[in-house]
Amino acid sequence: MLALVGASRLAIELVAILTNRLLPRFPDFGRDSWDLRPEPVSELITSLWTRFDSGFYISVGFNGYMKPDAIIGAPDWHFFPAYAWAMALPARLLGGPAAAPYVGLMVSLAGLLIGALALRELARDQGAPGITTVAFLLAFPTSFFLSAVYSEGLFFGSEAVSLFLIGRRRFWWAGAAAAVAAATRPPGFLLVIPLGVAWLAVARSRPHPWSALPAVLLPLLGLGVVMLTLYLQVGDPLGFIHDQYAWNRQAMLPWAPLLDGMATPASDISPWSWYLPPLDTAVALLALGTSGYLVWQRRFGLGLLGLALALLPLSSGSLLSMTRYMAVNVPMFVALGMLAGRPEWLRTSVLVSLAILEGFALTLFIVGVHSVA
Repeated sequence: MLALVGASRLAIELVAILTNRLLPRFPDFGRDSWDLRPEPVSELITSLWTRFDSGFYISVGFNGYMKPDAIIGAPDWHFFPAYAWAMALPARLLGGPAAAPYVGLMVSLAGLLIGALALRELARDQGAPGITTVAFLLAFPTSFFLSAVYSEGLFFGSEAVSLFLIGRRRFWWAGAAAAVAAATRPPGFLLVIPLGVAWLAVARSRPHPWSALPAVLLPLLGLGVVMLTLYLQVGDPLGFIHDQYAWNRQAMLPWAPLLDGMATPASDISPWSWYLPPLDTAVALLALGTSGYLVWQRRFGLGLLGLALALLPLSSGSLLSMTRYMAVNVPMFVALGMLAGRPEWLRTSVLVSLAILEGFALTLFIVGVHSVA
């Protein structure tokens, strides 16, 4: 498993470096032409994986959240603090903000490795081949975010560990891992769904089932830590909801973005649009389809969680970052392992297709195209 994860990250690193050296950087808001100068080799480790939203996590870790009267642009209130804290606390001892990208990479890689181990065992518990399921995860478009200075790695690790422990009916440890996930990314509180389903499944057979019920609510404790932090720092415990409009998101029926994505003509697809409708739509449909399959297979906790993880961002009125959000949809990968793990030709076809798309998304990310951020 360590070799598989290491080989995938090495391949991603090589593609990223080659992209950086051979392709010009995309013009961002500060430039109006392609930048033909690659970044210095000495800065590659930090610069390649510290892009776009990475700066928000570093800022939250060292400076806290933006005050309402000091906001420039969009607020950072929906960047949950667990990853920022995990990165900033060690970095303070190692040189401050300059060390944050290195520490952030280590935190993300640790989360990825722990999560991959948990995913392997979870897949085996569900009758799917463990290594194949992990391979699907590592080849998935935007899986490079799992080892970047983003919160995806920590979230994936805590989510996968929680689901594995839920399957073993170790509710308190599963709830603790879910609480970490809930303090890391907004969808983390949804882990209360598989926790609740698993608890109901064993409640009648256990002599004292009520003793484990508080563990089911631990994801809400993680969310409560976020809300308390926002209240103390900005005076708004629901700031992570209230800032959504500033990020061009608003409550909407979940099928509306899907219909818009499918109706987007090819001529309207642009790197400046911030999302890629064909890829994001396909991934959203994949997540919904695999969730339905899990429910059909009576894996109700996993299926309902996968469905909720897909519907939550779709209900925000945009496909923006949908492919990245689904890179941490653990139930989706378990379902893929169950569906495509046995026939060798199908497994190979899925892995090759995912790897090609990941290379495409990685190239866009490295040259600075915002559509995959």
